[in-house]
Amino acid sequence: MVSIPVRPWEDPCLKERLQAHLRPILERCPPAPEAGLTLAAVLIPLEWQADPPAWFLYVIQRSQAMTLHRGQIAFPGGIAQPGDAGPWDTALREAWEEVGLPPTVLQPLGSLPPVRTVTDFWVCPVVALLHHPWSARLNYREVDALIRIPLMHLMDPNAYRWLEIRRGPNVYHGPCFQYGPYLIWGATARMIVAFLESLAEAYGC
Repeated sequence: MVSIPVRPWEDPCLKERLQAHLRPILERCPPAPEAGLTLAAVLIPLEWQADPPAWFLYVIQRSQAMTLHRGQIAFPGGIAQPGDAGPWDTALREAWEEVGLPPTVLQPLGSLPPVRTVTDFWVCPVVALLHHPWSARLNYREVDALIRIPLMHLMDPNAYRWLEIRRGPNVYHGPCFQYGPYLIWGATARMIVAFLESLAEAYGC
């Protein structure tokens, strides 16, 4: 877990500093390490609040009716479709379908390294700034809740721990974050760690 002595969660210049340390958003997700993985992309939406100054990340709780990853905390996103132009297009399409997030309110900032899930997805995360207010419209067939998490909370060492959890034949060993009743683990937690590592680089820590 990274430790950052400054307070980026209330720095209005975080966007510019972070953007310089993220990877560019590519037209195609980097190649998967092996054949048979399903290509997907997720959106990591960042939002600035001016008063009091604070940054937030949005995640969703997947519907209990879903076949895969039911009830889990995730970033908006899903499987790439043949008509998608690339990871950014996939993430925007899925975010619109899941929570009604309009592409017009999003500014792309960069991407994080792809993540492989235990369910054989190859996920390309893209980071974006929400630069206009918007009204959520949840697709309750896929999403039970939209959750706005203060970046300050995710950077609190007390919110972070190491987890071992078994789901069917799969065993997960890795980081997790607790936010109220929500346990964030798996690929989503690993993406958050990668995001925080990019922040650490941006702030010279």
